[in-house]
Amino acid sequence: MEIVELKAEKREEKGKQEARRIRNEGGLPAIVYGKGNQPLKVRVDAKEFFDLTHSGAGSNVVIKLNLASEKEPPTVILKEIQRNPVKDNVIHVDFQMIALDQKIHSNVPIVIIGDSVGLKEGGVMNVGHRELLVEALPMDVPSSIEADITDIAIGDSFRVGDVALSDKYSILNDEDDTIASIVPPAAIVEEVVEEELEEVAEGEEVPEGEEAEEAAPGKEGEREEG
Repeated sequence: MEIVELKAEKREEKGKQEARRIRNEGGLPAIVYGKGNQPLKVRVDAKEFFDLTHSGAGSNVVIKLNLASEKEPPTVILKEIQRNPVKDNVIHVDFQMIALDQKIHSNVPIVIIGDSVGLKEGGVMNVGHRELLVEALPMDVPSSIEADITDIAIGDSFRVGDVALSDKYSILNDEDDTIASIVPPAAIVEEVVEEELEEVAEGEEVPEGEEAEEAAPGKEGEREEG
C-alpha cells in the first residue's frame, strides 16, 4: 500500500455553524487524534477526500496530512467517516495518527469470487460477514480479502478459517464465523416442508378411546333417545 498525500488546514472555530460554513465552501471538517496529543481540528478539501477514498485502497489508505503549520506532516488513517443520514454524503471525518512500524487493527472488505457449485445447481447464497478485522503494519493492510466459493455446494459454507493465509497480516475473527453459505432455493424448501407435513398427516394415529367413541355414538351405560 502506498502513502497518499492530503492537504489540510488548521481551524480554530467549532460548532455546527462553522462546520456548515466549511461544507458550503467545498471543505470537510475533520479532527486528528493521536496518542498523548490533544485532538487537532482541521479542514480538508471535500473533492480531494472523495477521490482519495475512491482509489484502489478504498478506506484503508495511509495518508500523509500536509499541514502548513507542521514541520513533520502527521501520518494518519481513517478512524471514522460520518455521513448525512438522508443524502449519504460525508459531513465529518476523524483521522488517527499512526506509526508505520507499529501494527494496527483495521476492517477489510471481503470480495467473494468464484462460480459456486451450489449456485449452478440453483442454490441461493447467504452472506454473513462482509468485512474481516485484521492486524498488520499500516503498509501491509490489504485493500480487500478474497473468499473463493467455487467448491461450495448447497448446504455448505465458506468460513473465516477457509480464507487463504498471509504472512503480512492476521485475521482476528473467529475461524468458525460464516462468510457465505449456499442454501436451497425457497421453492425447494417449501416443497420439502409440504411433503413432510403430508407424511405426518397420513401417519397420524387416532388417540386411544376416540375410535370406540366414533364407532358407538352412545357411551357405555347410556341410551340414545329415540
